Amino acid sequence: MVVIYSDSTPFFTYSVENLPYSVLRFHIILSESICKYDLYQTLSTDIIRSTCNKNFNMKKNLLGLMAVAMACYVWFGNASGPGSEQGLDRTGSPISPGYCGVSSCHGGGNFNTSVSLLLLNADLDTISEYSPGEQYKLRISIAAVGAEGYGMQAVALKADNQGAGAFGDPVSGTRVININGNDYFEHTSTSNSSTFEIDWTAPESGTGDIRFFAAGNAVNRNFQPSGDQADTTSLLVSEGLSSSLHDRITLNADLKIYPSFASTEITSEWSSEVVAKNLTISDLTGKIYRREMFQAQSLPSLNIPVSDLPSSLYFVRLNTDKGLQTQKFIKL
Repeated sequence: MVVIYSDSTPFFTYSVENLPYSVLRFHIILSESICKYDLYQTLSTDIIRSTCNKNFNMKKNLLGLMAVAMACYVWFGNASGPGSEQGLDRTGSPISPGYCGVSSCHGGGNFNTSVSLLLLNADLDTISEYSPGEQYKLRISIAAVGAEGYGMQAVALKADNQGAGAFGDPVSGTRVININGNDYFEHTSTSNSSTFEIDWTAPESGTGDIRFFAAGNAVNRNFQPSGDQADTTSLLVSEGLSSSLHDRITLNADLKIYPSFASTEITSEWSSEVVAKNLTISDLTGKIYRREMFQAQSLPSLNIPVSDLPSSLYFVRLNTDKGLQTQKFIKL
């Protein structure tokens, strides 16, 4: 409830109990001046800031008020980014209090919103493991039927939920903002494009697995939180080898996967000069669908049935006594 007092007498009241955490703006026409109040709602406190179109004595005007002519409000939602508006993680990560679709930020829309995350190398190939210190491109895509605009927020976290790696310079319409010690990539204004990209540099060796979390929002541009629809997703990337070591092990392991486009079965082959320990098949999110364990005397090849896998891009990861190597295939 917003209440403005003149001395101890309530002058104006408005209920905001069921409205989302954001910025409430309303105007009150007084006898001599028009004042604008911005209510900044946070999880713990409400802060009111007022500005007027002329210098005047608020107490005098309130006491001498003859009538209140009008009160109205306009919602701005999170049009300039949840990190800026709320100072909150809305990605759906473990440290998020709730993403936009379930935290009263945005809702009621029916765009069939779906968000996807990809981490791309310099050749724009999708990767499932990173090389420490290498630079990649994070791509956030929002699929929504009939949406008029888009927004997003993303973060990269280590297993301890601390920030991982470093975002590069954001392009126009986006920013990198620090929230509670972690850097977030988010929009600064409603975008006409449903795709957002930013460079990301992987952390140092020994960091371990990293998971990216992202929320995407499809909006109808009615300047209210109603009629929008948000979605979240995550992407797990494992720590791989440094570039120089990866090149050397690739020559030793010589992992091959064929056919590249498969419907029933794939064949994996590798060098007989390495000892294979295990082999996994995972999707873009890091979910493992197959795990094969090898004996020391195992042959350097394996036929793997894939007919039951959903159609998608998959990564075959071979762990040997000389290190790791990954290849990919597409399940038709």
